[in-house]
Amino acid sequence: MKGAPNLLTYVRRGVGQIRKYGVRLLVERFWRRRSILDAPPLSCPPDADHEVVMQVCRRDWLNGLWTLWTFRYFSGIPFRLILLQDGSLSRNDWDELARRLPGLIQAGSRQIAEGLAERLEPLAPEVVKMRRLGRFVSLPKVVDAWLLAERPVSIVLDPDVLFFGRPDELLGENQALGGGMARLNFRPGVRHHDGCYCLDVESLARSQGIEFRLGFSTGLGLVAYPRIPWAEIGHVFGKLPLVPGREFMLDQTILALACALRGHSTLDPKRYAIDPVPDLDGVVARHYFAKTRDLMYVEGFPHLRRLGFHPKLTFR
Repeated sequence: MKGAPNLLTYVRRGVGQIRKYGVRLLVERFWRRRSILDAPPLSCPPDADHEVVMQVCRRDWLNGLWTLWTFRYFSGIPFRLILLQDGSLSRNDWDELARRLPGLIQAGSRQIAEGLAERLEPLAPEVVKMRRLGRFVSLPKVVDAWLLAERPVSIVLDPDVLFFGRPDELLGENQALGGGMARLNFRPGVRHHDGCYCLDVESLARSQGIEFRLGFSTGLGLVAYPRIPWAEIGHVFGKLPLVPGREFMLDQTILALACALRGHSTLDPKRYAIDPVPDLDGVVARHYFAKTRDLMYVEGFPHLRRLGFHPKLTFR
């Protein structure tokens, strides 16, 4: 078994990244990335027609500001913002975010406790038990979002997405999902489920008759939180154990279950890309998930500048 990462691990990783991308990675990540802190506050009116859900942690909230600012710039719409966290943010972090995102919705512990007891526990006590433990860091991304969402359909964004054009597929009448649960980005080249879920997919298919779509992703798209079939999802978690070491995929597993049970559609991967692309022409949004995060800085930020975006823009 490999040991936990240490200082030498990070030094070697950093040296490899610089060899691959050059000094520009350092310039973009540690200097230009912080320019978003020069941006004026981005108002998030609670009564806006559109609703955005995002979960951040202490490590990535700065990237999350880039996600929200570029979405606001290219969509041209104000939005109600539900901002969630994994427990790693300090009070000062929250105060800073509240100052930069006036109007944001953040859940209080009492509010969540009451929602769990009154609304979710009668449907899925198995899920409530996990949420109360507090150690499943991604669970608020779906449970707390369900408790706080006030729109029939919410726009979900991970804090590693950059927008480069107007996301028409996420706005206005395009938010209609029919009877489905969601419309999400996906990875068309994926041929296995390895590492994607906290349940064993073979056991799930064999015992419950539920199969997941290859390349499923929850980092960008539309979700109808009120439609989550909690009773059926709770039944599944009551029957199957979590895969050790994959508990952080709990939110993706729950949404995958909901989509498998209620149906969903996908966004065009040429317009909403996850995997690296030859160029960004025609790409509306790019999801720079963990393995491609460096490209957010060396590819995404320069492209935004070419498109005329800069953090000091003021929105009406």
